[in-house]
Amino acid sequence: MFDFTLEQLQRSIREQQVRDSYYYRNAVENADLSLAEKIFNDELEDDSTPDWNFMNEWSWKDNTFLDGIGHVSVEQDHGGGEGDGEERWVVIRVENSEGTRYFRIDGYYMSYDGSHFDGELREVSVVERLVKFYE
Repeated sequence: MFDFTLEQLQRSIREQQVRDSYYYRNAVENADLSLAEKIFNDELEDDSTPDWNFMNEWSWKDNTFLDGIGHVSVEQDHGGGEGDGEERWVVIRVENSEGTRYFRIDGYYMSYDGSHFDGELREVSVVERLVKFYE
């Protein structure tokens, strides 16, 4: 199961975004499955990469299962608020029976316009560092 590529991860996240969209959920709730399928396919045809700028609205950000990928959740959400500066990034954790992998997307924050993720999603490793403080 851990043999997924970065592109497959991004596609699975995008598919989940479409399933979370108001129009798709509304079509499913009204039992209009042909419309739901059309919305799903049209959205993915237009753009199969996730819209990182709406990450805070994702229903799955705490933990969800993506077929062929595993359990996906937000491990670290850095920056993105008043007083945090311009630096912004999010680390996504993917867990399954094979282990755990981490992916990071970078961006920036602007007080008048919010968070923007313009970096490339990339795989990262957990690194522990010794830090000295002088108080």
